[in-house]
Parts: sequence; C-alpha cells; structure tokens
Amino acid sequence: MTPKVGDPVVVVEHDEATRTPREGGRRLPARVVNVEGIYVQVGYEDRAVNQGRPDVFYRDSGWRAWDGVMRWRLEEKP
Repeated sequence: MTPKVGDPVVVVEHDEATRTPREGGRRLPARVVNVEGIYVQVGYEDRAVNQGRPDVFYRDSGWRAWDGVMRWRLEEKP
C-alpha cells in the first residue's frame, strides 16, 4: 500500500487469533490525512470513532500502531 494524503481507505476489524477479517466485523471508512516515515494517519468519516481524533497505522503492514493488538488494519478502499 502506498497511501497519499486524501486517499479514501477503510479500517477493517480483524480476529486477533487468526489475523483475518472478522466475520461481521466493522469496516470504518476513513481518509488519509498524513503520511510520515513509517506511519499513515487517517481521519474517520464518523467523527465519533476514536473520539474524533486521527488514528495512526504502520504504512508497510497496515496494522494499527502502538496498541499491541492485531485487531484493526488499514486497507485501500475498493
């Protein structure tokens, strides 16, 4: 994934044990707001998600940064 500021993306809920998309899991539409170094920062369309603050993901793997859990992964919007 080579995201650019303004790109539409989706944050997909995954099963932590299998690291695969969770059946019936949430899919949160977002937009890339910053790309810096190894990180991608997104802003969610639903401002209630993450208390309206941008969220940070690792650019190479797409996994959410700093939470230590493999539950949320950034994907390109189909």
